[in-house]
Amino acid sequence: MARFVIHKHTREDDIHWDLMLEKGEVLVTWQVPREPEQWSRGQVYCEKIFDHRRKYLVYEGDIEGGRGKVCIVERGGYEPIEVTERCWRVEIEGDVLQGELELRYLKGTLWQLSYQGKQG
Repeated sequence: MARFVIHKHTREDDIHWDLMLEKGEVLVTWQVPREPEQWSRGQVYCEKIFDHRRKYLVYEGDIEGGRGKVCIVERGGYEPIEVTERCWRVEIEGDVLQGELELRYLKGTLWQLSYQGKQG
């Protein structure tokens, strides 16, 4: 099972969440303006940013270059349902989040995230 992690990324004037999905030797990453607990409350716009190194699966602390701090707020594994250049639909099994997560390309770096937790 591939792994995922969500970091809370805090800078002086900004807080956002970095969703990272392991793909080979990198973590494909989206910057999300809402905390994960709010993802099921409708669709969320997010930005696809650069791939990160796999060390961020476990890293917490200061980001070099004065780019803020990260702390892990969720982690686990995922199974791909559909993964293309324009769509990532996966089943995630985290400590808290468990269900279907979908990221759909809109334009430029803009994507739309939707999350449906498991019923149970």
